[in-house]
Amino acid sequence: MLSTESITVVDAEKGIVAPYPPHVMFYGPYMTNAVLGSDGNPHGPAFVAGEGTPHALIIVPVGTGGSTQTMDQATGNRLRSSNF
Repeated sequence: MLSTESITVVDAEKGIVAPYPPHVMFYGPYMTNAVLGSDGNPHGPAFVAGEGTPHALIIVPVGTGGSTQTMDQATGNRLRSSNF
């Protein structure tokens, strides 16, 4: 997942996707953000996806120092910008 071309679905019903920065993932069954010491913010140094489940993943963004933009897939319009 170190690609700079990764995207994630923000809103499937509206067709909104967003670029996602390069990251590494670690399998952490039943891990929670609290145990990791994270508030769950995906823009932070690490967070748990699927927390508390047998399929939980610790996500560590490695960033590129660049800027990303959320796009509406249906219209191609930029919705917001953020820096990673």
